[in-house]
Amino acid sequence: MKELRNFISTVFDLIFFNRISLISFYSFWFLVGILALRKSQNALSAVQYVKSNSDSVSLDSIESSPEFERLIKVLDEKYPRPPAFFLLNQYALNMTDNFLCNTATLEGAHERFVFVTLDEVARDKISKRWPEIQIFHWPTPSLYKPFSFAEGAYQTIYLLRSNLALALIKNVTYSWEWMFSDQSNPPYLLQLDCETNGGTKLMQLGRYGFHFVNPDGTCNNEKIFSAKSRMENGTVEVQMTKTLPSWGRLQFKLYWYITEYLLWIPVFGEYLRPYLALAGFILMITI
Repeated sequence: MKELRNFISTVFDLIFFNRISLISFYSFWFLVGILALRKSQNALSAVQYVKSNSDSVSLDSIESSPEFERLIKVLDEKYPRPPAFFLLNQYALNMTDNFLCNTATLEGAHERFVFVTLDEVARDKISKRWPEIQIFHWPTPSLYKPFSFAEGAYQTIYLLRSNLALALIKNVTYSWEWMFSDQSNPPYLLQLDCETNGGTKLMQLGRYGFHFVNPDGTCNNEKIFSAKSRMENGTVEVQMTKTLPSWGRLQFKLYWYITEYLLWIPVFGEYLRPYLALAGFILMITI
C-alpha cells in the first residue's frame, strides 16, 4: 500500500512538473513571438515613415537648393580645415548648449562647426547664442517632433545625414571619371579606386603623374606643383579611353551589368534587392 502511494505521488509530481514545464516553455516562446511581431511592426512603420518623407531629405533636393550652394561657397572660402557637422532640432538644444559651452574653451573649435538646423527654433537659438557658428538651415517637418531610437524619424535623420555627406563629397571629391571629362573645375581630391590596370594603386597614380615621393622617401615638390598645374589647366593625360577600359573599369562595368540583370528578373529581383551587398561580395573577382 505504501509503495502504491509512493508510485502515485511520483506520477503526480511528474505530471505536474511536466505540465508546469510545458506551460513555461510555451509561454516563453509565445512572449518571444509577441515581442518579435512588435519589433517587426515597429520596423515596418519606420520604413514606411522614411519612404513617405524621403523627398524632403533626398540627395536631389539638397544639391539643387540655393542654401546648399551657399554652404559650398562658405566652406570653400572660410574653412581651411575640415568642418564638423551637427544635426539638431529644437529638442536637442539643451544638450547642444552644454556641448558648445564645453568646446568654447578650445581655440578655433567653433569656427570649424557647421550646424544643420531642422526647424526655425533651433536656427534662431543657435544664431543668437552662438553667432560665430555657421548654420545650414534645412527645415524638415518630419523631424520637428522629439524622437527616439528605432523610430521612423530617427531613421529619416540617418537618411538626411547620408545624403548630405554624399552631396558634400560629390562637390569636393571626384572619382577617376573626372579625367575622362572636359577636366573643368578640378577637384581638391581625386579618388582612383576603380581606375587601375594591373599593379598597385600607387603605380596607377604614377602613370597619371601623381606619384610625389622620391626614392629616399622625401617629397618631390616639383612634381606636386606640376600636377597641380595640369589639374588647373585640365591637361591631365589619360592613357585609356572609354572604348578601351582599364581592368578596374571593366570589372566595375561587369558588376553593374550583373546587378542590373538580377534586379530586372521579375519577382526574384525584388526579393534579392536587400541582399545585393552580399551577392556583390560573393561575385567579386578583383585581382
